[in-house]
Amino acid sequence: MKRIKNKKAFSLIEVVVVMAVVALVVPAIFSIVFAVLKQQVKLYHMTELKRQGDTILNILQTHIKPAYGIYDVSSIPLCAAPNYLPLDQNGINNFYKSDLNDYSSIYLNGTVLNFSKIATIGGIPQITGLTNSHTVMTKYLVSCARANSYAPVVVTINYTIGYGKTLSPTETLTYRTKIVVRNN
Repeated sequence: MKRIKNKKAFSLIEVVVVMAVVALVVPAIFSIVFAVLKQQVKLYHMTELKRQGDTILNILQTHIKPAYGIYDVSSIPLCAAPNYLPLDQNGINNFYKSDLNDYSSIYLNGTVLNFSKIATIGGIPQITGLTNSHTVMTKYLVSCARANSYAPVVVTINYTIGYGKTLSPTETLTYRTKIVVRNN
């Protein structure tokens, strides 16, 4: 009998070797893809935080810089004397008077930063949330200082914004700014 030496198939050893190589390579590829996707998600979160934080900073500067005064809920001027004064830490009792004699307040309510505009202190406010559903405000500190009676008031604001719906967000950005009140 003649043996036919026509080799058109893989041997069992060749198939086992290929399966072993695939078993080693596929998990490595998946771990690399997973790490890249995780970094992309973190980059998206940080981009969203930066956009949201910059928007809040712009709103703060827009409403505080041209203020004609900073008042508490009793219409008593704050930062009128030369000193350093930590204002209400949540900002709820700080009112910034505009040139139209209306007042605005930027305050922390839980983890949401709100902006309210009212005609008179104690009036009915129009409230707008400044943070979206994916961001939380974990810290909001406001203070003001005045070097002397003729110097402008400097409002210092520190806030931390985080990505997530809880008080312990996955990523955070901290902002610190000083705003010189022009008209005080």
